[in-house]
Amino acid sequence: MTPKRKKITASIVMLFVLISCGIFFYLGNRDRNTYLNNKPVLYGIGTIVEFQRGAKVAPWFTYEFFYGEDKYIGKLPITSELRKLNNSVIQNRFIGRKFLVKFSLNKPKYNEMDITKPIPDSLLGCVKCNWEISPF
Repeated sequence: MTPKRKKITASIVMLFVLISCGIFFYLGNRDRNTYLNNKPVLYGIGTIVEFQRGAKVAPWFTYEFFYGEDKYIGKLPITSELRKLNNSVIQNRFIGRKFLVKFSLNKPKYNEMDITKPIPDSLLGCVKCNWEISPF
């Protein structure tokens, strides 16, 4: 095989891999959005348990919530002004706090936390509660 032919073959293989990855991620995200927007969803209480800052990605919170007796884990990328705050300030302000989580009834692994809706004091003791509509 000539060097020119090797370059062409490698380029075609790379293009195929990139297109395949793009399709895979597009379909995965579309599936998640379909489950959260069109399928039956529930609301629950999620607790932020960890904060991480990546080197080349947006920082994120890791949270957990319950559906029945099962515990699920979710991640919330921080893309707002919060990402500019000091790590210790974010940890002191958010770790252990509870917020509203929307998740798919059929696949609870598809979930999202709404950090703008902290849980009111009247619901703080209800960790394993779930609702069909937002309780507030």
